[in-house]
Amino acid sequence: MRKNVWIIGICIVCLLCGGYVLMNKNKANQYAEDMQYFFDCVEENNLILEKIPSDEEKQKWIEKSLECESDKEFYQMLVNSLDLYGEGGHLSIISPGFYTNLEYSYETIPEIRERHSILSDQKVKDAYEGLMEELGIDKAELMNQYKAQSTGELSNDFEIHEEDNMLVIKIPSFEARFIEPQIEEIKQKLSTFAGNTLVIDIRENGGGSDTYWMDLVSLTSFKDYTYSKTISGRGKLSKEYVENSVGKVTMQDDGKGFTYTSNNSIKSKHYRDFEKVYILTSDKVFSASENFVQFAKEQGYATLVGDTTRGAGGVIDPLMVELPNTHLLIRLESAAHLPYNTEPDVVCNGYTLDEYIRKIKDYEQTK
Repeated sequence: MRKNVWIIGICIVCLLCGGYVLMNKNKANQYAEDMQYFFDCVEENNLILEKIPSDEEKQKWIEKSLECESDKEFYQMLVNSLDLYGEGGHLSIISPGFYTNLEYSYETIPEIRERHSILSDQKVKDAYEGLMEELGIDKAELMNQYKAQSTGELSNDFEIHEEDNMLVIKIPSFEARFIEPQIEEIKQKLSTFAGNTLVIDIRENGGGSDTYWMDLVSLTSFKDYTYSKTISGRGKLSKEYVENSVGKVTMQDDGKGFTYTSNNSIKSKHYRDFEKVYILTSDKVFSASENFVQFAKEQGYATLVGDTTRGAGGVIDPLMVELPNTHLLIRLESAAHLPYNTEPDVVCNGYTLDEYIRKIKDYEQTK
C-alpha cells in the first residue's frame, strides 16, 4: 500500500514538473513569436530606419528570446534590440513609465484617446501592471507626479524671465498636461512685458502636443496662418492608422509608400504682436517641437538660432502596436514630414543662454 502511494506521489511530481517545463517552453515560444513580429512590424511600417539588421542577426535575437524566463527579461531584450536599427524617429518600446504618462496625458484629450484606445485594452493594462510589479515601479506614485507637474506643483524647468529687453520663455516639453498651467502663466507675463523681442528656448524640448505651440503662436502674433503640410509613410498598419486618424492617403508607385496632405490654420487671439521672434534649437528638438520649428521657418513666424534639429515632425501621433503574446506596445514612426529635420537660420553651437543671446545681438547688427 505504502509502495503504491509512493509511486503515485512520484507520478504526480513528474506530471507537475512536466507541466511546468511545458508551460515555460510555451512561454519561451511566445517570446520568440513576439520578437519575430517586432522585426516584421518595424521593417514594414517604420518610415525612418538608419540601418536594417541581417536575417542572421535577427535570428540570433529570436533564439536569445527563447532563453527569457520572465516578461521583465523579454522587455529589456526588446529595448536592447532597438540598437539594431539605429536612429528610427519615434521607434521605441513603450516603457511602464511612459505608458502611465500616456494614460494620464490622453485622458483629457478625447480625440487622441479614441485614436489610441489600445491604451485602455485590458490585456495591455494587465501586461504593464505586471511589468511594473516585476520592476518594482509604483504606478500610483508615478501618476501623482504627473498630476503635480500638470497643476504646477512640481516644476519641469519651465521658466519665463526678461533679459536685455527680451522676453525669454524656456519650454522643456509640449506635453498636453503642461498646456493649461503654462499657457496661463505665459499670458500673464505677456500682459506686463513692454519689449518687442520674444525668445522661445526649446533646446531641450522633445515634443508633446502641437496644441501647445499653436496656442503660443496665437498669443504672440496678430497674423492668421493657413498652411498645408505633407507627410509620408509606408506599410499596411501605418496606412490604416493614418487613414483612420486623418483621411484618405495617396499611394506611391511602389504600392507600399503613401503621402497625406493636411490643411492647417492658426487664428490669432490678438493678444501681443512681437516685432522679432527667435526660437532656440538643438539636436534634441523632436516630434511636436520639430513641427513648431518647421512651421516657424516656412511661415516666417520666427528666426531659428542654434543647431540642426533631430526631426520627426508630422501631423498625427506615432502609431502604437500591441505584441500578440506579451501585449507590450511598440511605437512606430508611421508617417512624418520630409525633409526630416530642420536647419537653423543662424548657427549657434553654444551651451549657455548668454551665448545664444549674444548670437542674436550679433545677428541683429548685421541686418
